[in-house]
Amino acid sequence: MEMRLLLAIATKLNVISEQGDVSQAFVQSILPPEEKYVCRSPAGCPLTPKNCYWQLLKILYGLKRSPRHWYDTATSILKEM
Repeated sequence: MEMRLLLAIATKLNVISEQGDVSQAFVQSILPPEEKYVCRSPAGCPLTPKNCYWQLLKILYGLKRSPRHWYDTATSILKEM
């Protein structure tokens, strides 16, 4: 989506628009329950036992389907307006 579209929607709905940080937009999307991503814990992390794996709950920037999940989240929020 373009910034122009978001500003047009905000203008139409008489919403005051503020500056936002979109560099972390992918991290705001939640993984659907049917998709599971598992990754190893970082080496040298003192809080996790050795050979521990983490299941991701939110999208990471480098995942292949991150843009699609972010688009779905943004679309659903805009449809609720």
